[in-house]
Amino acid sequence: MSSLTELTLENFRNHTHKTIVFEPITVLLGDNGVGKTNIIEAIRFLSLGKSFRAHRDREVITFDAPAARIIATVAGSGGVTYITCALTHDKKQITLNGVKHPFSHIIGSIKTVIFALDDLDFINGPPQHRRQFLDQCIGQQSKVYVRALLDMRRILRRRNATLERMAQGFAQEDELSVWDAQLCDVSQIIQKERAHLCATLQTHIAREYSDLTGDPRKLTITYCPSDISKTLLVRSRNQDLRIRATNIGPHRDDCIITLDGRSLADYGSRGERRLAVLAIKKAEVHILTDGDDTPILLLDDVFSELDHKRQDTLLTLFSKQQTIVTSTSLPTKLAALNPYTIELN
Repeated sequence: MSSLTELTLENFRNHTHKTIVFEPITVLLGDNGVGKTNIIEAIRFLSLGKSFRAHRDREVITFDAPAARIIATVAGSGGVTYITCALTHDKKQITLNGVKHPFSHIIGSIKTVIFALDDLDFINGPPQHRRQFLDQCIGQQSKVYVRALLDMRRILRRRNATLERMAQGFAQEDELSVWDAQLCDVSQIIQKERAHLCATLQTHIAREYSDLTGDPRKLTITYCPSDISKTLLVRSRNQDLRIRATNIGPHRDDCIITLDGRSLADYGSRGERRLAVLAIKKAEVHILTDGDDTPILLLDDVFSELDHKRQDTLLTLFSKQQTIVTSTSLPTKLAALNPYTIELN
């Protein structure tokens, strides 16, 4: 089982210099505003290659500091891995065991599953949140998928720039053909993997939801791809030119979460949505587990919103992988596990 044994933050958010040692179950205690979530953010940064809270990397650098660093020690069956992520206001650099790598190589070095208070946005937020969930889960397992996402974003930037030049009369329609072909090729990779993930999630989440709630209603996740082909791109060209952006493709995909066929976003209560997210997160743990290689479970201030029964269900996960919890106080049920506790102030 891989585990994070030590983390050092330098000029990351409010932590100018902070070193933390982790155990199998670690609880970060402290009042709101002391930087508990910032530590979770740094760990997640090493999983995804970017922050799950900031739009730009430079936002995580301490105000007025020129750079930030995240330094992690990870122990696994293959030995110890030392990961350093250096961030400045215009670039980032990653080293694994002292050797520089493209930043995309960091993704999946530390696998994580995060459950936070704002995860309700996964169900009732915009489609971008659901696409991000799919991408983050698949990306931690497949560098090919990460490469495809980066390629898609590059192709879309260039195709949209061509649309802009066409609208201004500086480019011809046939210039789109090369981008159309490339976008279709990379879309096949992305949408195939997203469809596979949703199908795999479905094999788990109905049972997980039933176990959590005793509710016989069936929880379902349905992948809704934005179909794309060269023919469809040609057909949508007039609309693309009107808005000067590409209307179809993986960047427009979505997935819908239903309970007995009714949309949870539209009709679900807050409690039903929270339990659905918990069921999906438990399924994600299963998916990211590969033999003894298990993801780190990150729980950001969630115990306060779960009743005792749901807390018990969550605690059953703790023995299966390393777990890092943030809280303003130590929940009684969690205290019974005798976790390693760090008080922040």
